[in-house]
Amino acid sequence: MIKTFFTGTRNFILNMFILKKLFCFLFVAILSLNGFAQQRNYTVADAHAHNDYEHPIPFYTAWNAGFGSIEADVFPVNGILLVSHSK
Repeated sequence: MIKTFFTGTRNFILNMFILKKLFCFLFVAILSLNGFAQQRNYTVADAHAHNDYEHPIPFYTAWNAGFGSIEADVFPVNGILLVSHSK
């Protein structure tokens, strides 16, 4: 039977050497798993449009471009909801 862990002060250094090698191997193995991760391709559907007032029709410009998220400032004025940059 092969002993991987030895006893005594003389073999303490050997035990630490074995543990260091094992730790280094596991560390490199875990880091290499990242190379197998699936890469993500970002599109306009991942983008966010907010207060894009440089376009004549901000909402429809973002909607037609296919933005995945469109944010607008909505204010209640006299019982009506208005979309505006400020009240």
